[in-house]
Order: sequence, then structure tokens, then C-alpha cells
Amino acid sequence: MYNELTINTPLREFSIFLQDGFYHNLSPGNIHKHNYTEIHLILGGLAVFRIGEQICRCESGDMLIIPQKALHSCIQQEESVKHTAFQINYDTDEFAIYPINPHILSDFFDEIQHCSETNDYSKLSALMALLCSYFCKSKDINIKRVNDYGFLIQEFFSTHYSDNVHLCDLASLLHLSERQVERLVVECTGKSFRDELAATRITMAKHLIKTSGQSLNEIAQCVGYRSYAGFWKALKKDTPEKNSIIEKQ
Repeated sequence: MYNELTINTPLREFSIFLQDGFYHNLSPGNIHKHNYTEIHLILGGLAVFRIGEQICRCESGDMLIIPQKALHSCIQQEESVKHTAFQINYDTDEFAIYPINPHILSDFFDEIQHCSETNDYSKLSALMALLCSYFCKSKDINIKRVNDYGFLIQEFFSTHYSDNVHLCDLASLLHLSERQVERLVVECTGKSFRDELAATRITMAKHLIKTSGQSLNEIAQCVGYRSYAGFWKALKKDTPEKNSIIEKQ
């Protein structure tokens, strides 16, 4: 009996075909082939395969990819070998071996047992998607520089508010002039660079006042103020109803 498991990855959707032998040990000498590419996972020992006329040695932690329609067999295995295999609708012309983190393989084998007992394939699907990423072609993976200035500006203030940063630092990050960046900050936040930085710092300070138990002096340093007087002035400038927070300190 075969079961089909659908795996979604960022590149494409894969179909995984699980047969009764999904949970079995290797059977040396049984020459066979499959309609789909076969994946063998080896943990805890050595297994030797013949693929066509080639000999392939797989050690613990290896993932072996055998092309569809390729005649193959296991010709040797150690008693300590822990093994599983499945088929996948992935086209390839050559066999390949990929080293896999032993912890990932260990989790995979544990999850196989879990699936057989509970019929819950959610974690196994995630692990299979990770395994698929090893043999996906790198040319199919696209990465590009983020050019969303609004996103980059918000991230800058969110992650650098505690640093001694200036307009020139953001300009350098965006590869723009300071005049251009000042205009973009106003468009994105409604405030100047200086005012948005102060607003972000005070927002974080008010959160720490409510939750951290730190002194105002400690909080001032945490949110990027080098002068306590400057921090106090900015905090007092906040809306009157929020100043009750200060009085509790």
C-alpha cells in the first residue's frame, strides 16, 4: 500500500510517496527500480549500494538520492544501520549524497514512529520540507535587497533607538543623501528624524517604567539617552496624563 504526502516548500510543492517499506530495514541483494526518485536516509552505521554499475557507500548521517528508473540494490549493511526510504516527484539524472545533521535525522526517525502511532504527519512534513531544501537547485532560490524605504526606516528606529545614531547613519544604510532621508522619514512617520528617534525612545522608556522595576536613570541609559537631564526633559514633554507614570517612580 502507498500513501501520498504533499509537502509545500518556498520553491515548489512536492509529493512524497510512502510505501509499507517506509519503516523497514534494508534488504541486501534485492535489485529494483522506482517510478520516482528515491530518498534513503541512513543513521547509525554503514550501508553500501549498487546504483547501475556504480558503488555508493553511505555512512551514518547521509541522505542518498537515487534517480527514477535507476536499477539499484543494497549490497552490504552493518547491523547497527537505522534506515528509511521514500519516493518523491523530483527529477534528477544522477545519484547524490548529502550529509544531514544527525540531530535532524534522529528527530526524523523519532517522528516516523510517532506518525505510525498517531497518524499525525505535521512535524514529519516540516522535516521532509527541510530535507527537500538540500537538493533543490540554488538557481531556483531568489534573494534580493529590500528597497522598501518605509520598512527600512521603521526597522532602523526599532532596532537602533538605544544607539547613539544620527541622520547620517540612516542615510548610509539607505545609500541616499541626508536631505533625501529626512524627507523620507517625514513621509513615513510624520516626524523629523530627531523627533521620531525621541518618540521611539520615550515609547520604550514608558514600557520599561511600567514593567521593569528599573530606576529612571537606568531606563534613560537603556533607551539611548547619554544625559539624564535630556531624558527627563523628553519624558516630561510627553502628554500630561502619562506623567502620572513618572510620579510613581
